[in-house]
Amino acid sequence: MEFSGEKNSYTSSFTKINDSFFQSCTEMVLPVSSDGVNDMFEPHPWNLTQYSENCKKTYGIGSEKSKALTLFGGKDLETSTNIIFSNGDRDPWSAGGVLSTDGVNDQNLVIIIPHACHHEDLRWSGPNDSVDLKETRKIELVQMLRWLSDYYSYRNITYKLTDADF
Repeated sequence: MEFSGEKNSYTSSFTKINDSFFQSCTEMVLPVSSDGVNDMFEPHPWNLTQYSENCKKTYGIGSEKSKALTLFGGKDLETSTNIIFSNGDRDPWSAGGVLSTDGVNDQNLVIIIPHACHHEDLRWSGPNDSVDLKETRKIELVQMLRWLSDYYSYRNITYKLTDADF
């Protein structure tokens, strides 16, 4: 992916299309609407038919509203492994995230980060990072190292992590 110079516009070098918009058309259909009463926006009702037609015009393919559910199983996560589900409690997208360990395999990790925004734990560290955010990054790193160690042990692979690996 490369930054095209436009705000929030990333394109694939291979396809030359905006990957995130293409994905939202084809497999991650997220209804967005407003009613002008319970929010600060003008009324804009969700219309799947219109949305799918726009996707067809733009990319030549319609929307499959349940594709993500079909591909990834929704919140039926009992057979999933080695996933960290982290959500900042200031992240509006967290409403669709995994927020509890109910139905989640114990080989996964669910973390709610106080006062954090969308993907904040995946961004560069900075001087304004909260203690909770710093701790979350440590927990995530330790968990990933544990998974790698388990994998190498299972495969009888000798590997020693050094400071240069970070």
